[in-house]
Amino acid sequence: MRLQIFGASPISVRVAGDAAVLNLVAGDGQSAGAGLPVPIAPSVRVLNAYGEGVAGFSVRFTVLSGGGSMTAENAVPQVQVQTLVVITGSTGVARLGSWTVGAGTNTLGATGLGLVGSPVVLTSVGVSVALDDSRWGAAVVRRMWARRAPLPPVRDESSIPFTTEPTTIALSAGNNQSAPVNTAVSVNPRVLVTGAGAVPVSGVTVTWTVTGGGGSVNPGTSVTNAQGLASTVWTMGASAGTDTMEASGNGPAQGGTVLLTESFPDSNFAGRGWYGDTGHTVVAYQGRQAAQYTWTPGQTTPGGVSGMNVLFPASETAYVEHYIAFSANWRGSQTPVGPHIIYLLSDQEIDDFTGPSDNVLTCYLENNYQAGLLLTTAFQDNQNVDPTASRLYTPFGSLTGSQVSPLEARATCGANGRQGGTGAATVTQAWDYYQDAGVSHGYYNARKLTSASVVMATGNTAWHKVGAYLQMNSIVGGIAQLDGVQRVWWDDVLIFERTTLITRTGARPTLKFRRLTIGPYIGDGSPISPNQQMWIAGLTVKTAP
Repeated sequence: MRLQIFGASPISVRVAGDAAVLNLVAGDGQSAGAGLPVPIAPSVRVLNAYGEGVAGFSVRFTVLSGGGSMTAENAVPQVQVQTLVVITGSTGVARLGSWTVGAGTNTLGATGLGLVGSPVVLTSVGVSVALDDSRWGAAVVRRMWARRAPLPPVRDESSIPFTTEPTTIALSAGNNQSAPVNTAVSVNPRVLVTGAGAVPVSGVTVTWTVTGGGGSVNPGTSVTNAQGLASTVWTMGASAGTDTMEASGNGPAQGGTVLLTESFPDSNFAGRGWYGDTGHTVVAYQGRQAAQYTWTPGQTTPGGVSGMNVLFPASETAYVEHYIAFSANWRGSQTPVGPHIIYLLSDQEIDDFTGPSDNVLTCYLENNYQAGLLLTTAFQDNQNVDPTASRLYTPFGSLTGSQVSPLEARATCGANGRQGGTGAATVTQAWDYYQDAGVSHGYYNARKLTSASVVMATGNTAWHKVGAYLQMNSIVGGIAQLDGVQRVWWDDVLIFERTTLITRTGARPTLKFRRLTIGPYIGDGSPISPNQQMWIAGLTVKTAP
C-alpha cells in the first residue's frame, strides 16, 4: 500500500504490524490545582513481542472523567481538547503536551487498537484553587459576552500555526496482509490525517486508488471522521500475486492558504479546538452535516446557546465561506438589525475571551430579513474611539498631511471614522454612533453595509453558499490608506463590494484577523411563532477566495 503526504510525491510506508503491548511510561498518580496542568505530561509506549519500541502507531488519548483537557506535544497554540490521536515516535513513545485537570478525581485513557494492556488508564486529582481571573467552565460563557472597561495596551502577536489544517496523511492499519483472490482483506486499510502537533483533522476527502494486482476498493473516496480516520474495503484481484493501492488526501478547496475548516462531523467542538459555549447542536440536514439553531418565540439565543470561538493564524486578509439554510418560516429579527451569526475578531484583543460587542475590531457576517433575505456585514471598533467632542463624527478620511498624523489614534467606524458614499448602487451603508456608558470610552460605534436587493425569497429552504472577503487597508507613513476591501457573494454571485474601506489606522498598523466566533443572536428576541430554524455547514476560512 502506498500513501501520499500532502504536497509531496507518493512514498512507500510499512505499518507496525508487530505492535503487541501498550505500557504506561509516566504521568499517573499526580495532583495539580483544578484548571491547571499536572507536572508530568502523560506518556505511554507501544512495544512489539520482543520488547522493542514500535514507531508510527496510533494511540488515542481520551479524557474519561473529571472534565479536564489535554494538548498535543509541541503544538502552537496549545489548543485544549478532550480526544487526541498521537503517533508514536522512534522509541515507541506517545506523549501529550499537557493534561489539565478539573476539580476532584480525573481519569485519562490511552488506547492502542488490538494491543495487550490497552487501555492504559491514568488517574490524577485536581485540587480546588482560587483563580484571580478564571477562564474555565461557565465563566468562559459569561466573559464571552461581557462588556469591558478600557484596559492597558494590548499585545501584538505574530502569526500562529493553525493546528487543524491537514498537513500529513499516515497509514493507521491494513498493510502487509494476505487474502484469497477476489476476496477482501480482513482488516480494512485505514489512514490518519493530522495537522500540526499530530492533531487529527476531520472532513478531509481521502481517495483510494488500486495501483497493482487488479483488485478493487469500495468506496473509492471516504471522508475522515472526528478522529481524523478514513478507511475502505480492499478486495484482492483475480490472480495470485502482489496487490498494491494508494491513499491520497485532498485538502480543502484551493484559492489562498487555508486557515480554518469546520465540517460539523459531530458535536465534539472542544475536541476540534473550539472554546466558549460549545454546546451547539449538530445534525444531518439535506445531505450535509450542519450546526442547527432553533429559536423559540422570544428567545435571543437559539436554545440558550451562546457563542463559541476558534483561533486561526493571524492574517490581514480573510475569506469566510459557509453554507446556510433556513426553515420556511424564517423571518430572522424582522427588524433592520440582525440577527448576528458569524463574527471575525482581531489579533489585538485584550484576551481570547473578549466579547464581540465592545472590543478592538469585530466584523459581523449576517443576514437581515426585509420581505426577503438581505446580506449584511458590519464593523465595530469601540475600544479605538477618541471621545474628544471636536473629533466625533469627523470625516478623517478627507484630511491630509499633518492634519491626519495626530488623528490616527481613533476608531474607523461611526464615532470618528471616514464617512462617505456607498460606493455602488448594489449596497447601502449605515453609520451607527451613540453614547453608551456601558462600553469603552462611553460611545458605541459601528458601520454597516447591506445588499440593496433581496438575495433569497421568503419560504426558500435550500442550501445556499455565502462568501465574504475582507482585506485590511494599508498604512503608509503611519497614515491609514483608503484601500481596504470587502466583497460578499451569494451562491458564487458577487452581491456587493467596497474597495476604499478603512479598518485600521496608524495607531494599530499591524492589526489582523485571528478569531472566528459562531454566535447566532437576535437582540429583541425571535418574533416568530412557532419556532424558526437556521443551519450552518461547510465552514472554511482562507486568505483569499
